[in-house]
Amino acid sequence: MILEEALEELSFFLKRRKLLNVCVGVNYTSIILDDQNVGLSNTIYDSDIPLCGKLLGLSAYEAAQSLNSNSERSLALAVMNAITLEPFEDKDPLIDAEGKLCVFGYSPSINRGKFSKVIVYDFSVRGESSEGEINYRPFSSYKEEKCNVAVLFGSVLVNGSVQSILKTLTADTIILSGVSAIFAPITLRRYGFTHVSKYFTTDNFSVFRIVCEGGGPRQLGKFLIKRHRKL
Repeated sequence: MILEEALEELSFFLKRRKLLNVCVGVNYTSIILDDQNVGLSNTIYDSDIPLCGKLLGLSAYEAAQSLNSNSERSLALAVMNAITLEPFEDKDPLIDAEGKLCVFGYSPSINRGKFSKVIVYDFSVRGESSEGEINYRPFSSYKEEKCNVAVLFGSVLVNGSVQSILKTLTADTIILSGVSAIFAPITLRRYGFTHVSKYFTTDNFSVFRIVCEGGGPRQLGKFLIKRHRKL
């Protein structure tokens, strides 16, 4: 499984860090490690976190080991999100891309750019709709796709759908993107990803407070910078 493999890939670094603080907000989950790095993910709540009340002081690896529910994966991805081992770049791989774009996520924000066709599989809608060349479909309608470029938002790691998507997806470029994106290059390459587009914080304290106080993408976006890495 992709998350178990990513966890083991990052285990050497996770075992050297401890959790200093944890916040499971309405929209996002955030953690602070003892080196002051902050991790983020989307909160998709479906059950209690078994270690709640006992997380502070655990090694980051221990805190991220439970991957059985959406709630547990929200926490684990926030922990793994805090680990970034290589420099990222400013150039977005979508800027010059053309052809057909396929997108998977919850109400994902998409710029059509130079793409002639965009299909969005949205977990938060029930019916199909279109805006110009952008076609929105409920994720439940997904069977398979052939695209020039595919963007999988990190929320597909949280809700456990990532492998079912990749199994029937054909694309030259596959990008893991968004708040819940992690950087485990060996694992991601093994599953067909070619790029990671990840958010970095500009003010750790503000980001953590916004998450804890129920903030959404508009508030959080003021303190995030999106950067990119080819795998």
